[in-house]
Order: sequence, then structure tokens, then C-alpha cells
Amino acid sequence: MIAFASLWLGLVTGTVPVELIAGPEVARVELRLDGMPCARLAAPPWQGSCELGAELAPHELVALAFARDGSPLGEARQWLNVPREPAELEVVLAPTTGTPPRIRATLAWAGPGGAAPLEVRATLDGEPLPLAAGARNFEIPAKAEGGARLLRVEASFPGGAVAARDLAVGGDLAEQLAQELTGVPVELAGRGERGTLRDGDVDLPVLAVEKGDADLVAVIDPGALPSLDELAKKGSKQRVSRSGVGLAPGPGGRSIAADARVEAGLPDGARLKLVWPVAASHRQGQLRYDLFPTSPERSASDGTLLEQLRLTALLPRSETPPRLADAVALAALTAAQPGRRRVVLLVVGPDPAEASAYDAATVRRFLDRLRVPLVVWSTVPPAASTRASWGDVEVVSSLPRLVSAARHLDALLARQRIAWVEGRHLPQRLQAGADGVLRLATADHPLDDEAVLAAAERLAADAALEAARAAAIASATATATATPPAPVPPNLPRRGLPPFDLATDVRDQRLLAVAGDVAAALPADFAARFGLAPAPGGTVVLFARDDDFRRWLGEQGGADSAVEGFARSGVAALAVGGFRSDEVTALLVHELGHLLTRAAVGRPLPPWLEEGLVEEMAMSRRDARGRTLPGTLRARRETRGVGPVQLPGRVQYEAALTGPVAALVTLVRGPRPALVDLLAMPQESFTAASGRPERYAASALFLRFLLDGEEGRHRDRLRGFLAAVAAGGSADRAALEAALGTTVVELQAPFDLWLRRTAQTMR
Repeated sequence: MIAFASLWLGLVTGTVPVELIAGPEVARVELRLDGMPCARLAAPPWQGSCELGAELAPHELVALAFARDGSPLGEARQWLNVPREPAELEVVLAPTTGTPPRIRATLAWAGPGGAAPLEVRATLDGEPLPLAAGARNFEIPAKAEGGARLLRVEASFPGGAVAARDLAVGGDLAEQLAQELTGVPVELAGRGERGTLRDGDVDLPVLAVEKGDADLVAVIDPGALPSLDELAKKGSKQRVSRSGVGLAPGPGGRSIAADARVEAGLPDGARLKLVWPVAASHRQGQLRYDLFPTSPERSASDGTLLEQLRLTALLPRSETPPRLADAVALAALTAAQPGRRRVVLLVVGPDPAEASAYDAATVRRFLDRLRVPLVVWSTVPPAASTRASWGDVEVVSSLPRLVSAARHLDALLARQRIAWVEGRHLPQRLQAGADGVLRLATADHPLDDEAVLAAAERLAADAALEAARAAAIASATATATATPPAPVPPNLPRRGLPPFDLATDVRDQRLLAVAGDVAAALPADFAARFGLAPAPGGTVVLFARDDDFRRWLGEQGGADSAVEGFARSGVAALAVGGFRSDEVTALLVHELGHLLTRAAVGRPLPPWLEEGLVEEMAMSRRDARGRTLPGTLRARRETRGVGPVQLPGRVQYEAALTGPVAALVTLVRGPRPALVDLLAMPQESFTAASGRPERYAASALFLRFLLDGEEGRHRDRLRGFLAAVAAGGSADRAALEAALGTTVVELQAPFDLWLRRTAQTMR
């Protein structure tokens, strides 16, 4: 359906071009970066760009595909600036129009350093398919008897990297869901089996806490190699105790001595990789790839830590200046493999040269976001500029100091555990839970002024990035243009429906009397609920037959033929059709709510707010006089026969909930849109037919949560926000968060909890 043709395996910042592969049924694509829109593509070629900003940070890039009617077709997702496989492969399947029908497969790949695959192979149910050399497309033959077949595509790249995809082709297969997990390095801070983590204010139960193996990725400054060589020579002549400061008495007065080769071993269970900070640049088309030579994995059996650090000298050399910060950022990606403890070690020498694209402060913030601890050693007493760049630095100018630093490194990794939570989460969003059982893994030194400054810089950069994205979303939200009033059909008799007018051919006087009570009570109910006092007015067009309503609706141009009601420029219309009385009055409340909202505010609102306000009123029950009962939900229990049971003459029945209570239960069971997505959704996506009831219900219930949830703590602030909007103020997410004194992300967890509790009490 849709896939990324541009795959980003390295570090990326700034404006990145995005290219997609989409099937012929795709009419529109929306790109979202970290949950917020960054581009909209209306036609092929499906190419655009997204702005990542100057900060190095993990990102989630999602492409949403929509059909011509606005319904969602599918999505593609990739994660940027996080550990990924050295080679990746994407496959998109689309039917062809030929006879007999066939399926076309389109490929996209990314190899190490941008390399093209040496070979691409494809099999269908184990049988090879013919592929031309370098082909990015091939066809899959039809299968007359139908049924699902297994397609496997495999690409081999230089250096031995292999990428493969397995897909089911054809057949009526049920959707398969795979559970994604995220692991983050933590330390045990309190008593408890597992504890919790948090994404924003959403508590995430920890599924497991594991020790596992560890990754130590070391970046060696070329200027440090002579000092490491000198330390190795001293190690062959000098013996140190286990404490690193001479001989110490052991049990029975004997000396316990050990060679530095033993004391400065690799941390327990760790595998080592060495990164040479001098890059070789390669180009593929317009793209440039910088490759930093990296050693194969090494273990404790390959020698002491000192011996192995010196092996950096054997990596490929280049005459270009070293790029320490860039190499540290790459090392962090290498270290942050799922399920493994990790640390990056930087060893610098005197006056380390630097030619990196990213400065040290930016890279340190990146490691903090990626949750990778950084340890910095210096073979000489570090200059002030080195400490300013890298924070806390340990001096390893002698063997005892090296042994002490190695113990320090060992202790840091020994304390680490990997905590697993369900779902895929950006690592920088994960925090320790309030139960105090876990804390995020950090370097084994006190939080000094430099660390505090670095944390402040990271928070400021994140806030600036969030503000820039909020401004981009606000500017991208188009203000609806004024439309002419909808004409009232001249053949419909007119009568009063105070404070509105009514044009209708409905003859059910009882229903009209109920509608009259509801219309009369609604303006006061609306004002009491939301703190707005609109001047009511307008005309209600109430059709007896649905066909007449649909015909009139089609004459209005641009109206969605699937809607059950309509409101524009002082006219609200709906049909009685086969609806029950309570359903008709709920529709009437919804459409009259639009007239009242527009009268109070005077302009279009963001779709979640516009529809949320009116649906919050419509989903409530009403008393015998038509007045709204705030905070209630309409519900109807329907019972129907579903077939005979084993006992003769007996029929089995089932009961089902319908109405807003059923919508609430559906939202609780999920999936449901996240609040940040709901508030950022443009009009065309929000009102698209597929998923529309869930979006309307979620918006209404979010407003109800702000009014009634958490003992009404947000009620006055929400009403203040609405009053400011009515006075001409902004209605965007930033204005709402400023009025509430909290963020939408922080409200997600209490809103989810409130939904569950509400469903339990109202089902």
C-alpha cells in the first residue's frame, strides 16, 4: 500500500527529503514527525520533506495514506537516529490492471554506506521468481485457485549485510498484530519487583527487568594512542594490587598482587567495539555518507581493555582531521541495541583536535535522549576546554588511574538493567515512574555544574523544537472560508421552534413537541455547560424522508453524503427517516449546537473542538422537559435472537449496547486516537468517514473529562479558554495548554484512566 523509498540508517538533522512508494489507490499522503504533521502530499510523485531541526534526537516519521473519500488506507513508519539494522528492505504490493490480474512488487532498500545490493532474490512459496539485475520492480503471477502465498524478498549487500522481507500475498488473511517492546537502561533504586516507567504522564508497567549482556563502544582520539602505548609498556614492568595503589596484605599476611592486565579487563559480560573518529566520505547520487571505521566485536578473551583500546591503531587511517563528537554520536547508535546494557567510552589525549559537524554539547544531549551513558577518559590532565566540551573527565595518566577508571566503568555497567515496556516509544520520552523502584541509568559520578548546564540546554532545545512545531501546525491549519447560507426548501411548511424557526414536512406532532422542548432548553444548557452565552437563532430544516434530505444535501455542494445532519450559516438540517425519537433529538442537539457555537465564537474552530462541543451535548440524556442532564450518556440495550439452542423450542438471545455508551466502550477497548493526534488533525482527516464516530466521541469525552474529571479541577480553566476564544483569542493546542496549565501529553494518562472508570460505571 505505502512504504518509504528513502531510508535513513545514519544520523540526520535539518531538512530531510522524503520519498514514498504508494499504490494506485492512494489519493493523498500525510507525513507526521513525532506525531505532528510536517508535510501533505496530494499527488505522485510522492515526494516531500520534513524539518528535523538542528538538534540530534530520535524521531518517529510516519506516512499516512488516504483514499479519495478520505478514508485511511494504511501507514508506513520508520525511526530516525535510533539503532537500526545495517541494511533494510521495503516491499510494496499493488494489483496491476492487465489480464490475467497480477501483483506488482516495488522495492526500496538502504545498504551500509548507501551501497546498492549485490543481489536481490525473491521466492513465492519457496519457488524462485525471475528478477532482472538491479530491478526495483517485478510481477507476481496469478494463482487461479486463490489462497495466501508466502513471498520472500532478500537483498545481499557488500560486507555481508543481508536484508529480507516476508509478506503474505493474496487470500483472505486476518490482520496480524505483532507486539512491539521498548527496552531502556535503568538502575534499581528501590524495593520492588519491576516498577514502572512513564511516557509523559502515562504510566507504563514494566513487563520484565533483565541484566543480559552489555555493549562498550569506545572512541579513541588519535592523540591518545601514544599515551596508551606508554601505559602498556609500563604494565609489562609494574605490578599493582587489586586496589590499584601498591601491594596490599591479604589473608594470613600474604600479598595479593595482580597484573594490570587482569585488573583492567573488559567489564563483565561486555562486548567491545572500537570506532576510529576519522571518517571516509562516500557518495551515492546526491547523497553523501560518512563512514567511521569500526572494529568487529571483541570480548574479554581477546585481551585486556588497555590492549584492546590500543588496537584502534590498526583501523583504517585517513589524513583528514578527527571528528570526535560525530564519532561519539555514531557510537551511541551502535551501543543502544535493544535488550543490552550500554555505555560509550571516549578516550582523549592532549589538546584533542575536532572537525565534527556536531558540537560536543549537541552530541551529549543526543546521548541523553538516546539513554546512553557517556564516560570520558583523558590520558593527560584535561584542559578547561575539554571539560567544557565533555563534562566530567577521568584522568588515566597512570596504571593505577587506569585500573580505577576501569573499575568505575565496570561498576556502571554492573548496576544497569534493561526494563521492557509494551509499545514503541521514543527513548527521550521515557522517564522513571513515581513508585521510585527504577531510575534511568546514568554515569557513575555526581551531577556537576556542567551536567546541570547540559540538561538545561537539552530541555531548552526540546522546548524550542516543540514551540516551532506547534507554530508550524497553527500556521498549517487553514481558516475555513465563508460560505453562502444554505437555502431552505420553499415547499416545506414554516412554523416556530423558539428561539429558532422550523421548516418541516414531519406530521408526527408528538415528535415535534419533543423537538420544541429540546430546542427551547438548549441555549441555556449550552451556556451553563461551557460558560458561553450565544444569541440563539437560525432555521431548522426537518425532513420526514431521508431521500429528500439526501437530495437537498447534494444540492449544497461539497457536503458529505454520508453525514446524518448538516449545519451551515444559520441553517441546521436533518431527516427523521427511521430514527427513534431520542436519536432524532440527539441529531437536533448536535446540529443546533453548531449554530450556537458559531454564534458564540463567530468563526470556525479546530475540528476536534467544534465537533467535541456539540457532540458532548448530544450524547447526554434529557429529562421530560427536554433539558440536558450534564455528564450523562444515552444508552439503549437491544436484545435479538441469534439462533436456536439445543433445547427444543428455545431460542438463544444476545443483548447489545448502542448509542454513546457503546462508543465509550469501543474507545476503552481501543484503538483510539491519541490526544496529540486528535488535536492536530486537519478538517478533512477528522471528518473522514472511516473512524469518524470514534474521533467525534473521543473529542466529546475529552471535553467532558476536562469539565467533570479529576473532581472538576480543569473546569474553570476550560471555560476560561472558551471565553478567550469567543473574545477572538487563539483556539490552538498551545492556547489550550496555556489555559489549562498543563500539556495534552500530560493529560493523556488521567484521561485514559477516566475513560476506563467511566465505562465501568455506565455499562
